[in-house]
Amino acid sequence: RGVISYGVYLWHFPLFLLLDSSRLHLVGPSLLAVRLAATFAVATASYYLVELPIRQGRLLSLAEWRAWLTTAGAMAAVVGVTVAATLPAAAEAAGPARIVGQAAVGPTVKVAVLGDSVAWRLGFSLQAAQPEQAYGVSIDDAAIVGCGVLRTTRYRAQGTADPMVAACDPAAPTAVRWPALWRSDLEQFRPDVAMVLAGRWEVMDRWVGGKWGHIGQPAVDAEVRASLEEAVRVASSTGAYVELLTAPCFSSGEQPDGQPWPEDAPARLARYNQLVRQVAAVHPETVRVVDFGALACPSGRFTTTVGGVLLRDGDGVHIVPTAAAGAWLAARLLPPATVMGRAKIAGRPLGAPGPGPTSPPVTASAAGVTGHLGG
Repeated sequence: RGVISYGVYLWHFPLFLLLDSSRLHLVGPSLLAVRLAATFAVATASYYLVELPIRQGRLLSLAEWRAWLTTAGAMAAVVGVTVAATLPAAAEAAGPARIVGQAAVGPTVKVAVLGDSVAWRLGFSLQAAQPEQAYGVSIDDAAIVGCGVLRTTRYRAQGTADPMVAACDPAAPTAVRWPALWRSDLEQFRPDVAMVLAGRWEVMDRWVGGKWGHIGQPAVDAEVRASLEEAVRVASSTGAYVELLTAPCFSSGEQPDGQPWPEDAPARLARYNQLVRQVAAVHPETVRVVDFGALACPSGRFTTTVGGVLLRDGDGVHIVPTAAAGAWLAARLLPPATVMGRAKIAGRPLGAPGPGPTSPPVTASAAGVTGHLGG
């Protein structure tokens, strides 16, 4: 029987989370060795200073109490310092109360947000920033949690395989899959611009053609590209112009050896965003690429705070659902969407010059938009 087996079981999870690769700057066997050493040390101390006296029904001596308090205090200090070092400051988390955009001029532009849970959080944040007042934009958040655009029966995340939700399951009834759900929402809302953000599910391992594969392999790339093409067809089915957003970088944790999970690999993300640009290039009259990935991940690196604003969730995937994050994003995403929307309302093709003062020009570099949108 292992006298400290329960302590090892009890302590290993919080210690493995605390002693991660980003804090220790170790990976592989060296990281595992440090984690195991810390776990056995704490489990041993816990056994002799806490578990054994309780089992024997005796009080700790003064020396034992001092040793126990010293051990507990040291652990609490390590945890406290680590948490304090990794959590954003209160002022940083709150961010600016509001970032005021250009004054809303002209007709209201209706923007539908489509895609996965990252898109859903983006839409929620934009709505929280009350964009009607600053930009004359009405947001409809029609994104679907648990589903991007690639449809397969199964996916694998952090090494665990699970079935896809019905919206992204090709075996599910047509009426509950994302194309039908998108069309239903689009027909009701009738947007001027459809903002499409996917990618998180597309970079995971997926069950394609009777075997596991991932983006970057020809068979999966072909399926992802076909799915993006269908996304453009559906998103524009009611006449809306389409913004295809590049996916942001992800940092959803690490494997036991300290390496990132395969779905967070930069190569997979780069391939997905390359396919986004390729699909957009086929539809220059109706589609533009918005480099959302560059906005959310400056220099291609994951960070929770961008421009002094808490933008990304601690899960390493989503946008924080706050008005501050929404205002920061609105200032960068909604001006080009407004230009597109007013071009659609006026019946102008993308890139055609506008009438002038009703649509202030937006530079592609400031907005993160590929291509000239016109004024």
